[in-house]
Parts: sequence; structure tokens; C-alpha cells
Amino acid sequence: MGAYSKEFKSELNARVRAMMVRKPNITPTQVVKVLASGEYPMKLGYSYVNNVMKKIRRERAHRFDWYLLGEVLGKYEDTAFMIIERAWVIAIDKNSTNNEKLSAMSQVRETMNDLMERYFNSGVLEKKLGTMEITEKKISFSMILNQLDENTRQVLLTKANELIRSQVPIQEQQKLSGEVRKYDD
Repeated sequence: MGAYSKEFKSELNARVRAMMVRKPNITPTQVVKVLASGEYPMKLGYSYVNNVMKKIRRERAHRFDWYLLGEVLGKYEDTAFMIIERAWVIAIDKNSTNNEKLSAMSQVRETMNDLMERYFNSGVLEKKLGTMEITEKKISFSMILNQLDENTRQVLLTKANELIRSQVPIQEQQKLSGEVRKYDD
């Protein structure tokens, strides 16, 4: 027998899926009998119907896995972004001490590292030779970056640089920027 058309396979999947929803414990033999009788009969073999049912079960399991993963990661992301938002408020606040600002910046870094680690552990992101590659999954890294608008991102980066520079002694800043060079004579 030749290959079935896409329309036929789609119709078959829809009918089998509907039967599996109505009667979750239905057997492939029962599905073959129901498909053979009815308004539009389909005469198919046991093994073909069994393979269709296995495929539907795999799709369900995959959808369920990603639903749970997405739900758990979503809750963690919400919490992480609340922590980061509060930490940035402390870091930008003019009344905060330098230690408070450093602690807030450290908390932002730790929270983002923890979030990224959870993405790696869950399989949403994949590590490859020191680079990140985003796999084709439901959550993308750009979603994280798009949480802040451009102006807010620039203000936060500017404040972070100012804070870091205020903590580093002037000689160290000059060494880092390459302005001070010592020559051994």
C-alpha cells in the first residue's frame, strides 16, 4: 500500500485523538473497529493504528513536560525579576550607602547567574564550547533582555559603571585604562 496523504494522516490523527480523549484506555484493536465502522470508514491495520496511538501519547507527554517546565521556570523568572528590580532601585538610590549599592549589584549578578543556571539545567539553553546556543524551545534569551526598555537599561549600566569606578582607587583605574605605564630602566 502506498503512503497516505497529509490530509488523510491529519484526519486519522484527529479521529484517533478524539477517541483517546473520550475513552483513555481504548486499545488499538478497538480503535481499528471504530474506524472501520461509522460514517467515513477507514480500514487500517492494527500495527499502523498502534503506531499512531504511540505518536499521540509521545506528543502528549512532550507537551506536558514543557508545560510543567514552563510553569515552574515562569514562576522562578517572576521572582527573580522582582528581586532584580528591587536591587536596581537600591543601586540607583542616592541615599543608599556604597556597601548597600555593592550588595544590590552583587544580588543582581547572583540572581541572573542562578536564572541562567536554571535555564541550562532545564535544557532551555545549551552550553557549547564556552558559548551559549539557544535551542528551539518555548523560552528565549531575548525575552529576558526585553524586560527592560533601552533608556532604563542605559541608565542602569551607567549607574553601575559609576558605582564600580567609585569603588576602584584612581591608580587602579589608570592601570586598567592603560594611562599609567611603568618602564623598567
